[in-house]
Amino acid sequence: MAVSMLMCRSLLNERGREVLLYLRFLKTVINEDAGLHLPRENATAPIDRDLTHTLKANGYLLIYNLVEATMTMAITDIHRAMRCDMAAGLDDMTLDCLNPALFERVLRRFKEGASDKLSGSYPSSGAWLVKYWLDDHDQAVRNNKNPLASGNLDGQKIVEMAKKYGFDTYGREDQMKHPGLYKAKEKRNALAHGKTSFKDCGMDTSVDLLLEEGVGVLRCLRHHVRAVEAFIAQRGYVRPPRAVAAPPLQPA
Repeated sequence: MAVSMLMCRSLLNERGREVLLYLRFLKTVINEDAGLHLPRENATAPIDRDLTHTLKANGYLLIYNLVEATMTMAITDIHRAMRCDMAAGLDDMTLDCLNPALFERVLRRFKEGASDKLSGSYPSSGAWLVKYWLDDHDQAVRNNKNPLASGNLDGQKIVEMAKKYGFDTYGREDQMKHPGLYKAKEKRNALAHGKTSFKDCGMDTSVDLLLEEGVGVLRCLRHHVRAVEAFIAQRGYVRPPRAVAAPPLQPA
């Protein structure tokens, strides 16, 4: 699939800048004890300390949004590449030709109930199974039932996602995780489910640590995006062709 830039790369670049801009601004505000300039009164109002804790909690929401959006778009890019190959009529876009991880994933989804929704006769190539799986995933995402994310992405979950598709082998294991991934997920879920207030969420984290975690998460996501780029460029979603054994030598 020939593309100048994958959508996940573009999204990561754009939202990554937003996250870093916010966290660096917040660090300056807190560490420099900045205040709000009030032009009409020609005065400066201090920023309440509790408000800075709330602003730090918002930083975790931004970081988690970056994580889930990037990895969801990475999967979309893989699916888009597969659809392009199918539209081009490539004969290896069938169930039997998928890499082992995807072969198992497509087949498991079919066994879980997809067959109940199918009718009529099907091509013998097995390409219809791949297309059905792609359509089924897209429908789930449109229904806000993303089978790969839903607020629970951390380092371990992302590695599992990579293994389910097979792009885990296109990167280095030591760069696939970062503590900030887990912390952002936990903070996001605690806020989303009302288990903690924004003030309490941000109170136990320094702004310097928050920025460090944000930078680490961004670096980790860049690693995964590079792995997906290589995976798509090398068509890692299909298994390599079997080597053809040389014919036996004929007696002279």
